[in-house]
Amino acid sequence: MGSMFGLAATLLLPVLALTGATLLTTTHGILVAGYLAVFPMGIGYLLFGRGLQGTSASTATAVSLLEPVVAALLAELVAGQQLSGPGWAGIILVGTSVTVLAVRTRHPAALQTPGEAPSVPATPTTCLTYSVTT
Repeated sequence: MGSMFGLAATLLLPVLALTGATLLTTTHGILVAGYLAVFPMGIGYLLFGRGLQGTSASTATAVSLLEPVVAALLAELVAGQQLSGPGWAGIILVGTSVTVLAVRTRHPAALQTPGEAPSVPATPTTCLTYSVTT
């Protein structure tokens, strides 16, 4: 995560130089930029990274997909911004996808067709056992 944010910041520095004059020339702008850097970005992603340490890749992906949905809903509810039809459609699609992923992860047998062999989780021990017994 640190490499990704460092690379993104490096790539965005020219944009800041070209468009950030109003942000960097006033005390208010510098304070707002500092607040945004420390609280929502710094502390938020520090906690996010800490939470990812104990989760699987599929759970981390699902949580990452929900991040823009939560941001859009907060913009609608807190900031009073109006979401368009495609915005609401995107929220519904992402929400449905994450729900299907969650149900599929918790109940894999419920999604099998009748007569299909049960699926085996892909862990090193089950892969070894599965390959030896077949």
